[in-house]
Amino acid sequence: MGRKDCRIRHIIWDWNGTLLDDAAACAAAVDKLMRRRGMMGETLEGYRSRVRFPVRDYYLQVGFDLEREDYNALCDEFGDAYAETILSAYPDGHRHEGMACSGIHADAVAVLEESGRLGVTHAIVSASEAGTLKRQVEEYGLTAYFSELVGRDDNHGGTKTHLVQAWVEKCGYGRDQILYIGDTEHDCEAALASGVRAALVSDGHVEELRLRRCRVPVFANRRALWQAVSAMTRQPGYRMLRFSTPLGEMGVVSDNLGIVQVDLPGAPVWHPSCGTLTEESDQLTVQAREAILAWFENPRCMPDIPLSISGTAFQRQVWAAAAETLPGAVSTYGTLAMRIGRPGAARAVAQALRANPVPILIPCHRVVGFDGAPVGYMGKRNNPLQQRLLEHERLVRTDQLV
Repeated sequence: MGRKDCRIRHIIWDWNGTLLDDAAACAAAVDKLMRRRGMMGETLEGYRSRVRFPVRDYYLQVGFDLEREDYNALCDEFGDAYAETILSAYPDGHRHEGMACSGIHADAVAVLEESGRLGVTHAIVSASEAGTLKRQVEEYGLTAYFSELVGRDDNHGGTKTHLVQAWVEKCGYGRDQILYIGDTEHDCEAALASGVRAALVSDGHVEELRLRRCRVPVFANRRALWQAVSAMTRQPGYRMLRFSTPLGEMGVVSDNLGIVQVDLPGAPVWHPSCGTLTEESDQLTVQAREAILAWFENPRCMPDIPLSISGTAFQRQVWAAAAETLPGAVSTYGTLAMRIGRPGAARAVAQALRANPVPILIPCHRVVGFDGAPVGYMGKRNNPLQQRLLEHERLVRTDQLV
């Protein structure tokens, strides 16, 4: 049997903000709606710090009274204001610097062309209405770059997780071969719920500070992202850094996007199922090492280390839920099962946690049995390592976290 092929072969793109540079246009449209109602108005900076999906939540946050207003009518009004903003940016049919919408991000076409030459295929999955999406992509002359354009059946700015999941199942590529690129937290959520890796760009709808909290790779633009990803379309390469800790020797492994593996003391050295592994450090492994050593000094917090990990949609849900357990606290397998909407799946949750590739960075040691006993950590009952990790955090009070 040949080795597993985990080259990145298919990229799923978000549209608005990720390829289409329209954050300013959206902020300007919301500003029009707010001022018509005597509200303070919106700025681009305020929009990028507050916008979220479903968009209904953002409207509520900035003060729209959706108990008195018809939400469908509000969405239609936004669509009209957005179109007016775009039209004002192109009064003579040409792009002008400094206008509210500058069209496609300047580096987008080059990345699409270069990746296409390497055999990478592309699709767009968007929260935009499907007809609007297809019309915009066609107007910008980009249709030929994409094997599929997937949008919602309404213009309500709702979620698109189900659309991403459906396309991942349909596209014909393995999850390890797919990368999702977006510009919002919801893009990350949709990718992780579909079991594929995500990377984000910070020049779109959401500011960089918020994106960093997603714990996935964040890049300034598509060009910087492609420089990291391009080698992964040919031969994945991994770098391992081993170092001493108070519990023994550990190892961290990175690819070009983030941390893919953490080896605990006493664990077998990790070997990739595809690609090459070299024992050398890079910025990512050094960052992870320093974060883990700092955690041993003070477990009150863990920096947002970018992760590039693969797993099924269920595993990713479990790992995300485990990461919400604060230092000094514990959860149970049953509690995590309830948290992800799968009551009765405690045993499956335990199996997913045993497959966690980045222990400590994702703190699965904080998940214990129904009676509070540390059981099953990394597949071992009453693992003394789990007991030592919990003891290390035991003096931390969750109400004193910083």
